[in-house]
Amino acid sequence: MPHAPAQDDARGELLRRAGIALILAGFLCRAMSLLSPLPGWDIDPLVFGSLPGRGLGGVGPAESIVIDCAALLGAAMVVLGARAQRRAVWPDGVVALLVVVGAASVLWHARFGGPNFGPSIGDHRTGIAWLSAVCAGAALFLARRDAELRRAVAAIMLGFVFVLAAKGAQQLFIEHPQTVASYRADPARYLAGQGFSPDSPMARAFERRLLQAEATGWFGLANVYATFAAGFSVTLCVLAAFALKRGTGLQTAWRWIVGASAAVALAMLAAANAKGGVMAAGAGAGALAMALLAARVCCAPKRGEGGGQEWGASRAGWIGSALGALAVFGPIALVAVRGMIGERIGELSLLFRWFYMQGAARIFAAHPFGVGPDGFQQAYLLAKPPISPEEVTSPHSILFDWSATLGIAGFAWSALLVLAACAAGRSLFAHARPPATAQRPAMIERNSLRLVLIVPAVAVLAAAWLERGATTPETAVLRFVGLGLWCAAAVGAYFTLAHARVAGLALGAGALAVIAHTQIDVAASWTQSAGLVAVLVALAASSNTGPACAETTARRPVGALGLVLLAVVAAAMLNPARAMRWQSHLLAARIEVADVANVHERLDDLANGRHRGDSPAAIANWLSAAIADRAAHAPPRVEPTPDGLRRQIAHLESLALPRAAAHLRLAAQTCPEDWRPRREASRLYLRAAMASAEGLGDRPQALSNLDQAVAVMALPDPRSSEAETHWATSSEWRWLAIVHIERSRAAAAFGEPEQASQDAAGALAAYGHAARLDPWNLEVAIRGMRAARLAQDPAATRQWAARVLELAPLMRLDPLARGLRPEERAEAEDALRSP
Repeated sequence: MPHAPAQDDARGELLRRAGIALILAGFLCRAMSLLSPLPGWDIDPLVFGSLPGRGLGGVGPAESIVIDCAALLGAAMVVLGARAQRRAVWPDGVVALLVVVGAASVLWHARFGGPNFGPSIGDHRTGIAWLSAVCAGAALFLARRDAELRRAVAAIMLGFVFVLAAKGAQQLFIEHPQTVASYRADPARYLAGQGFSPDSPMARAFERRLLQAEATGWFGLANVYATFAAGFSVTLCVLAAFALKRGTGLQTAWRWIVGASAAVALAMLAAANAKGGVMAAGAGAGALAMALLAARVCCAPKRGEGGGQEWGASRAGWIGSALGALAVFGPIALVAVRGMIGERIGELSLLFRWFYMQGAARIFAAHPFGVGPDGFQQAYLLAKPPISPEEVTSPHSILFDWSATLGIAGFAWSALLVLAACAAGRSLFAHARPPATAQRPAMIERNSLRLVLIVPAVAVLAAAWLERGATTPETAVLRFVGLGLWCAAAVGAYFTLAHARVAGLALGAGALAVIAHTQIDVAASWTQSAGLVAVLVALAASSNTGPACAETTARRPVGALGLVLLAVVAAAMLNPARAMRWQSHLLAARIEVADVANVHERLDDLANGRHRGDSPAAIANWLSAAIADRAAHAPPRVEPTPDGLRRQIAHLESLALPRAAAHLRLAAQTCPEDWRPRREASRLYLRAAMASAEGLGDRPQALSNLDQAVAVMALPDPRSSEAETHWATSSEWRWLAIVHIERSRAAAAFGEPEQASQDAAGALAAYGHAARLDPWNLEVAIRGMRAARLAQDPAATRQWAARVLELAPLMRLDPLARGLRPEERAEAEDALRSP
């Protein structure tokens, strides 16, 4: 016998609401926290100061994986609490099957890695973020008969617009002017903190982006921010148009709150300063207009025939599906047309996306089982068109991203997205059908309102705790004022969404805007935003309900147990234990260098008149104590003169930096596939060598540190035959070349010409391997030419110089950041002419 909505069992409802709270609280918390891919070392701790305690400044891989494991368990709870519809059973089974097929590739790459590398922390973190997002969306779809749950989730998501808008305003009017002022005060120091040398292409590209005033939220990318701005703008404008009409029955307060939310969303879209976001919002609004126009024809009964309503509903379904498919494939077609035009017009954004898509297609052809969730960038260096000036980590289209990284199995998730888009398109015609459910009891509504208020509070508190190491008074005020506005907007949206017909229109149009933008941007693949994108799409896809959806059985949806098993197995396989160990070693290394950063900051304050009650004598005493904590013997007392302080600092660095490098080596042992801890350890050994040589005059210790800087990279001798078959990234070989050059210069200064010559030859060979893995990189060619000169190899110098001049015209699409500067051209031409 069918169960009415009011008779739904309490256990199922509790499971669904608890599960959705786990999903949303985690996803929203991460979206309100800065991403920290290399905790403690995202910014050079020797340049930008000590770590305050052990607090993080954002979400590291371990915290991100914990959030996704919680979301997977939440999805399992939602599915366990769901009940099957009496009709439309087959979509449940199809959704479950497609989720499982795509998940198989994620789990494979997380366990075994890509075609050339083992499983990295990036594969783990990105893979589980994608999987939790897809599972959360599938769970919402399977629980679609619970209209109250959908309504509460949609209200929470729409209220989030105030927090994102407040963060964007803070960035535009407070953070950006301060950041630009800090950069202009000392550009070299600022770039060094980011790991860039002032004359590098990466530094020029970073400077260009830094000086742009644009809102990015916590995502760090304006286009991701614009994805949500576009979706929220379309949805909230539809709801505001309805709420501000007379006769809706809404209280005046809710009507004006929804109207204000729409205005804030539009301001957020403008603050993002992203053309793609505006185009996506236009696509969503255009789809809505087409649906409203088509509904007048499709849902009108045919004259002289019975069953006209069924005929109209069928036509509406086909048109809605076509609009959904257009949202997926339309932007891709637009990019392809732009690619066919080529360089005949000045627009570059879409042209670059055409390059990304071409690269993704070549990657899939070469690796049909995928390169892993974190493997796109290295594969793209070999697959990209030669004139593409960028080294991207994603093809900026979720369909191409899944196909390149997950391979054939990724097509399952692509099909799932297309089906969801078609369902979202059909929801645009929900206003032409009777509502799916009757009025829920007041108790159910109260429970939903509690969920609407509790989830934002938990998300904000969790995000504040995660960012406790970087919290400022302005940030704290923003969070908690934003929380109040979020709750008010969510409640207003909740009561407006009670009108099922307008809810389908609003959510469907907004979701189509989001889906369209994910075909030209990274919002669906970015760790912080993927889950929220999946929730928005699933809300629209599950809004396409008719009266039959209120009729349910006592059984669970088809495939429900399979999804539950997948979620539990994935959470167990992708647990954060390894990431936690890896991260703890990184933070321990950061703490080891805190004293070095602290003393340089104190001296900088003294030099710039910011005394803070400090003095050279106090610094000298503090340095003596810091050295005594690390040295086997108490250091001799040194006078607080500039020369004495310099020697003390060098002594401290020679002791502290190798100890920090030892922690980084432990991190590298925990995850050998991730080379970044090895790079940071190598860099610390280089600086320790400089301190030993220049500050203390200890040649043996300096040479020992230089040897460690090479050894910690764990790469074969670049001149050996083993190096030809050893799998390493271009960036690893480039860094090894830099280390060899530093050791060559030190050996020459120490009067060891043979060692200097060997290291110069090693640097030259390392650049050769880097060029083999990144053949269109002009900077590699320039550095290879200089390494050949250092190695005193005229033939190689001419070859590299010829390569520099050959690559220079290919950088024409981004000459400012990637092009050959006049002095570099003159250097290459001179090298080519030299005997």
